Amino acid sequence: MNKKRGITYMIVASTSFALMGLTVRMSGGSIPIFEQLLSRNFFIAILSFILLKRAGLSILPEKANVKDLVFRCLFGFMGTVAVFYANRNLLLADAQLLQKLSPFLVAFFAWVLSKERVSRRTMIGMLLAFTGALFVIGPSGNFANFATFVGLSSAVFSALAYSFIHKLAGREPGLRIIFIFSLFSLFATVPLALPTLIMPTLKDIGMLFLIGTFASGGQYFVTNAYQLAPAAQVAIFDYTGLILSPLLGFLFLSELPKWPTFVGAFFIILGAWVSIERSEGILPPSNKQEE
Repeated sequence: MNKKRGITYMIVASTSFALMGLTVRMSGGSIPIFEQLLSRNFFIAILSFILLKRAGLSILPEKANVKDLVFRCLFGFMGTVAVFYANRNLLLADAQLLQKLSPFLVAFFAWVLSKERVSRRTMIGMLLAFTGALFVIGPSGNFANFATFVGLSSAVFSALAYSFIHKLAGREPGLRIIFIFSLFSLFATVPLALPTLIMPTLKDIGMLFLIGTFASGGQYFVTNAYQLAPAAQVAIFDYTGLILSPLLGFLFLSELPKWPTFVGAFFIILGAWVSIERSEGILPPSNKQEE
């Protein structure tokens, strides 16, 4: 275990995902969404395959795990599409905020689907996070904004995907789950990308390269962060992106979030802190993966 390196890796991962969101938004006017996703999935498939082979692992899963892997891939793919749509159509800060609700929803689905015990601290954390989400959506709870609804659904789909990752813990290596998901996403994206595929300009190629690079870097560092230190010590640093995204949006997109965004960020981060903090400072190992 290496706490300092684990924290550093988590900060790098969260920063990478925030930068991926920025490049998705900046290139959204010229590159179709599924072409962006194609680049993301291709890069992660290559990276995960290399890491899988370096670890000496087979690409084939256990037969008994195929059903859970299919659901993990299906919900993860839907979550990734929703993430990209939200990044293209919402303020960068708001899109990031809504995506960070997924850890709380994981606990909710574990309670509903698997009858797992949810601690009082987690329940309070979920309530605080939900309060934060209401501020981002709008104090009136207005779901008329379709992009906001999609941003919220990205957290739901991601949480469902994480729930199946949790079921697979100890049964399938994390690297194999990542590879199978990336390969599934790659093949699922190809037919969706073909109807709107464009010949990218040199600038577009650069943007697609950055999307794939930041997505792969985020995936690599978030996986290693949880391997290097206990979840309780590094999980809160996943929220670095909530601080960075408004700054990136302001510097590169001239976006200035309104006060509900900052209030929502406060409640969501507070909810995360309440959920993971314990007097003994120890939580069970996490199996978190990117969507």
